[in-house]
Amino acid sequence: MPEDSQLTVTKRHSRRILWGHVRRLDSIVPTEAQLELRPFQKEALAASLRRYGQGIRRQLIALPTGMGKTVIFANLREHHKMTKRTLVIVHREELANQALREFSKWSPKVAGIEMGSRTVGPEVQTIIASVQSLANRLDEPRFLPYLFDTIICDEAHHSPAPSYQRVFDHFGLLERDNDKLLLGVTATPFRNDSKLLGKTYDEIVYTMKLPEAIEQGWLVDIRGFTAKTDTNLDNVHSGPEDFIEGELEKAVNTASRNECIVRCWREMAENRQALVFTVNVQHAKDLAETFKYYGIPAEAVWGDDAHRKGKIEQHQSANLKVLCNCNVLTEGYDDWGIGCIVMARPTKSRLLFVQMAGRGLRIPEGISNIVTAMREGVPIQKKDCLRIDVVDNTRRHQLATLSTVLDLGRKFDFNGESVKQILAKKPKRRDLGRIDPSLLKRAENAEISITEVDLLGGRCLKCLGGNNGMRPTP
Repeated sequence: MPEDSQLTVTKRHSRRILWGHVRRLDSIVPTEAQLELRPFQKEALAASLRRYGQGIRRQLIALPTGMGKTVIFANLREHHKMTKRTLVIVHREELANQALREFSKWSPKVAGIEMGSRTVGPEVQTIIASVQSLANRLDEPRFLPYLFDTIICDEAHHSPAPSYQRVFDHFGLLERDNDKLLLGVTATPFRNDSKLLGKTYDEIVYTMKLPEAIEQGWLVDIRGFTAKTDTNLDNVHSGPEDFIEGELEKAVNTASRNECIVRCWREMAENRQALVFTVNVQHAKDLAETFKYYGIPAEAVWGDDAHRKGKIEQHQSANLKVLCNCNVLTEGYDDWGIGCIVMARPTKSRLLFVQMAGRGLRIPEGISNIVTAMREGVPIQKKDCLRIDVVDNTRRHQLATLSTVLDLGRKFDFNGESVKQILAKKPKRRDLGRIDPSLLKRAENAEISITEVDLLGGRCLKCLGGNNGMRPTP
């Protein structure tokens, strides 16, 4: 580990963000009397049923990460009074287990998982299946199309993939006379490639913008720091959707850059549980080792890591402070205790950036609504999530960063005002509807410059309709 780094952080005033000890409440299981859908979840179900009755069979619900989309489709069968089997399609084991937990909570003993060696019996009315396993079992009698009236696709932005399309074709969902309900749920109803979701889904039947979710108290606020490094990416080539991984890892996985990421975290968010997104497995390992070199409890996790489950549990119990991950905690990972997201991986992908950035927005367990809790004086262990966006130099590439993803331009500055302040003064102005951030300068010019951001929102999810052929919700 070098004693002096090529990159330095210079700040006129330093401030430590106190996070405190987080008491985990994940083991608390709500009683039947405590289970109640949130207002927007009821609205989403009502909108789906209404449009289904009006002939819209292929629907999409788009809500920000952390809004409880799984809860919505766990209640759909009973709400819509569907009488046949329900199939839930996922692409990762973590998503299957998460869905099963919600179904078990809301409708005990009606759901089972079909994945690998796990199979369900004829008594199970809701089958949660991996798309990989399902594609190889469609010819089995228990997957005869007439047995099902509802197909739910989790992380629906994957729908254009051939494996998903094969499942949709098997159940006749894309036929003009189809009467089954296909409901896709996602936080990112857009793709990096030219494949359009509008070829699978007819309409976004319900959506809520991130600013609304935060202001209404369903998600925590977001503040961020942009750290600009002197690492140059101009010699890194691009593939169809993003950087070529090997070249990118060689450019950014350096001792000096890794050391400065650790220093930024220590300066800005030392008392917060952090989730770090990296380029590849080696980058995750090296960055975790850098954290540990400075005495910070950290580990790396990746897809075939045999100890991944244990490491994640240690992080969730706060025995580990930092978890460096490579492509395994991007989608469907639920841990409200995450107080800091570190974007150590440069990306050109808006979709990937939004998925990674949304991992820390979930409100604390046991708090139904953060605005109501604050008004009533209830102690709140997490009021916001800090995001450290590591940005490297390039003239050749268009990076997905805080400002570019939010369509603000690289030099956008709110001059110290928050979006809430701006909207309060101009409540009828709608040209800010797609973008809801606030930039506050936090540092003098340095080899790493840090800019604090009070971010309230992101791209309006409903904007997908015009670009992908979907009709707007009436």
